Amino acid sequence: MTLENTALILEKTFRQALASCHKRNKIYYDLFVAVDYTEGRFTISDEDDNILAEEILFDYAQGGEKEALGVENNTRELKKILRSIVEQLYDENLFDDSFGEPLSIVYLANDKEDNDEELLFVHDDQTLLDTPLLEHLDEDLDEFFRTLLDE
Repeated sequence: MTLENTALILEKTFRQALASCHKRNKIYYDLFVAVDYTEGRFTISDEDDNILAEEILFDYAQGGEKEALGVENNTRELKKILRSIVEQLYDENLFDDSFGEPLSIVYLANDKEDNDEELLFVHDDQTLLDTPLLEHLDEDLDEFFRTLLDE
């Protein structure tokens, strides 16, 4: 399965989860995204652990794409895709009256080598879409100072 096909499936599943939220008479503050690599199961659940949508990604099950790419690379690509999808859905205003503030969408790590990661955080018109902005700041500053001192 290509990354483009994976992205389409994940977007469809996210849209199903949001449609499920809109049908219920409830305000959501947290959504959790998880991938179980042993089964290839992609799930989106709410703060009460109710599954809002799920899909099986056969290539992500043990022995599939995970083996070919390695879990770390696979997870990194998956997080990029998920963040992109969440940003797109947010831009389409699909997080409306069914969602309160602060709203948080979190990727839940599947194993000890990975970390939970916030895909979206909205509170009082402040939106955090891309956390890696400061991730390599120290390296960028070191490079900047090296260049500056060389001149």
